[in-house]
Amino acid sequence: MRFRLLKRLLGREENFPGVQSRPVTTGWGDALEKGRGMKLCILNKLGIMSVIALALTLVAASAAFADESSTNIGDASSFQDDAALWAMVDDKAKKDGAVCEETLVSGTDAQPYATAAKRPAKYPIAKGFILVTKDKYKGVVPSGHAGIIYSESTVIEAMPEGVVRKSNNWYSRYKTCYGAYVKNISQTQKDKAANWAKGQMGKPYNYDFYNPNTRKAFYCSQLVWAAYKDTLGINLENAALCGNAIHPSELLMSSRVSVFYMQQ
Repeated sequence: MRFRLLKRLLGREENFPGVQSRPVTTGWGDALEKGRGMKLCILNKLGIMSVIALALTLVAASAAFADESSTNIGDASSFQDDAALWAMVDDKAKKDGAVCEETLVSGTDAQPYATAAKRPAKYPIAKGFILVTKDKYKGVVPSGHAGIIYSESTVIEAMPEGVVRKSNNWYSRYKTCYGAYVKNISQTQKDKAANWAKGQMGKPYNYDFYNPNTRKAFYCSQLVWAAYKDTLGINLENAALCGNAIHPSELLMSSRVSVFYMQQ
């Protein structure tokens, strides 16, 4: 499995001279970094030829995963590469009538994305609403991240440290952001899904991306998907896009979901 292989092979950025990181972090990407299975001290004990061979394998795996023009996401027969998935999300968002915040202005200086002092007027704050970003891990590895809003100021998210409650500040935390909600259900039902997600706090991160049916651990989009599936029987997965893994983009592509906010 691609994600499982990458998790095992991808090392820290200092193992790749010249690769620059960005201050943006995403759930899947951070988990890949934290979940690496080899320490530098182990590498120091290997012979020089083994180190070279391993380095070439790591670079090849990273390059293949980051090649947005040819890399597939899942095991389904109708694969879509990562760039195509997000292009489909953008098209759907426009059809859904999403408000697009391309540039936010603070004073006289145009900002690439919002600041904490200026939350966009249409930014989602309602309980049970879904947040998704397509930001890449360290600007290279396509992954994305998802969370479910618990309150105006908090979001329940699965991060490398496990399921946690974090600030609802995606408008400043990430460069890109989508806001969406599940259609044709009441606010009480949305509350129920958010409460279920909160009840998973403290559980560890699920590094087995192709096993979304476990409830002992969660990755970001699996948590949001499970919150609606287990409480309301609403399945937001599209197996034709990503196979058994639940990619963050799937949550927005569901016919049950309306995307009303975009930040590009």
